[in-house]
Amino acid sequence: MAEFLSHHGGVTTTMDYDESEDRLIIKNSGDVSGLIDRNKAIKNDDLGRGHEMQLVASVPIHVLAELQAMWKANDIDPKVGMRAFLNDPDMAAFRTSETKV
Repeated sequence: MAEFLSHHGGVTTTMDYDESEDRLIIKNSGDVSGLIDRNKAIKNDDLGRGHEMQLVASVPIHVLAELQAMWKANDIDPKVGMRAFLNDPDMAAFRTSETKV
């Protein structure tokens, strides 16, 4: 049974214990629908384009923190990890552009 730990900045943290695998599971979750809607609008209206720089993605800070922790634990260069994350078709909702990173 999950135990509620905190709700801060739109992120809810819960903790659960899986007896069958003898492991503690901590989950962070949040509603990112507003961010995804904003990303779609930017992509559809070409609002993220500049002359020399272009906004290619907008990712919630708690997702970035989780990714960085995972990359560090697996000895993955953050630049390589971020590029792979942003170019993953399953993560397209975070993209504000069709440009490959």
